[in-house]
Amino acid sequence: MSKIPGVVTGVVKSVEDPDQQGRVQISLPYLGGQNDSTWAPVATLMTGGGRGSWFMPEVGDEVLVAFNQEDVQHPYIIGFLWNGQDKPPVKNPDISTKVRRIRTVSGHQIDFDDIDGEEKITITTKGGHKILMDDTPGSGNVTISTNGGHKINMDDTPGATGVSINTTGSQEIKLQDLPPSVTIQTTAQNQIIVSDVPPGITINAPTGILDVTCMMANVTANSALNVNAPITIFEGVVQAQTVIATAVVASAYTPAPGDTFGL
Repeated sequence: MSKIPGVVTGVVKSVEDPDQQGRVQISLPYLGGQNDSTWAPVATLMTGGGRGSWFMPEVGDEVLVAFNQEDVQHPYIIGFLWNGQDKPPVKNPDISTKVRRIRTVSGHQIDFDDIDGEEKITITTKGGHKILMDDTPGSGNVTISTNGGHKINMDDTPGATGVSINTTGSQEIKLQDLPPSVTIQTTAQNQIIVSDVPPGITINAPTGILDVTCMMANVTANSALNVNAPITIFEGVVQAQTVIATAVVASAYTPAPGDTFGL
C-alpha cells in the first residue's frame, strides 16, 4: 500500500532523531506493523532556524498522522491524542472548559484560568514551588512560594498595596504603601517598625534584650528624651550640663562650686 487518503493514528516508537530535525519514529497499527521505521516531522505552533515551540511526544504516545500527497513514505505528525489509557491532565469537568493547562511528563504545570472573576495564571513545579499571578478584581496579586512554606507576596489590593516576605517559621518583612511603613518581625514577635504615618521608628522586644554596640553613639531629640525603666544603670563617667532631680542617691558625692544642696 503506497497511498493512504485522510489521516490515521500512530504510536511513537522513538524520539531520538539521528538527524536532529525534530522528527519522531512512529508505528502505524493501521498498516499491521509495516513502515515501523518511518521518521515523521512534528507539526508545531512555530518553527524556524533555532527558534519555535518545542513540544515533543513521549515514546508510547498516540499521535495523529497525515501523509504528504497521501504517500505513506512521507508522514507528518499533525496532532496528539488522549485515549482510554492516557487521560487528560484536567480531571474536574466543571473547570475543564475554563482552564487551559500545560503539564509535562515529570509534573511541571502551567494553568491559564479563565473562570469569571477568578482569572489567574499559575506556574507549579514538580516539587511544589509555585508562582501565582492573580487578576481577581479588587485583590490582584503575585505570589511566589516554595514547597517548604517560604513566600513572597506582591499585593495590589486597593488600600493595602505592598510587598511581604514570609518564612516557614512565621518570620516576616512587610513593606506597606498605605500608610507607608516597613515592618520586620520575628517568630517571637520582636519587631522593628519604620513608619511615615505617624513618622517614627519603633523597636519592640517584648521578652528580649536590645543591644547596641559601637565606637560612639549620638542620640539627639529635638523636644525631649524619655527613658522609662525601674532602674537605669550607667557605667563609666556621666557628664551633663544641667541635672534636675528630686533625689540623688550615691555612695559618694563631691559638691561643685555653686551647689546649694536644695537651700
